[in-house]
Amino acid sequence: MNEDVKVKFIDALLSGEYTQMGGQLRHNGMNCVNGVLCELAIQEKVFGIQRGTTHEGYFVELEFNLPRHFENMMPPDCVRYWADVSYQWTVNLMRLNDNGASFEQIAEWVKNGEQGLGDE
Repeated sequence: MNEDVKVKFIDALLSGEYTQMGGQLRHNGMNCVNGVLCELAIQEKVFGIQRGTTHEGYFVELEFNLPRHFENMMPPDCVRYWADVSYQWTVNLMRLNDNGASFEQIAEWVKNGEQGLGDE
């Protein structure tokens, strides 16, 4: 994981600013762990992602002026590339989140080198 993103991600997870939920990236002001990563990408003005207008999910702008699409399950490629994480890494985070690990627990795992999270 990109070291700058890692620090910001851990800080965000520990900040208390985000209300944790499972099952989707974002809904009614709540986020899963990968949704927090998407929020950071928006704050950092990563090209290609913006919040959905219905209080859930994210719109993803594709290259070559293709129509944008809606995403609310997994972080889009632009977020993963920016954070320098694999798809499997985000799947593993999703599983931790949806199986009851708190943001604090997930932050500790990320801080300690993603032990057991399957980063490639």
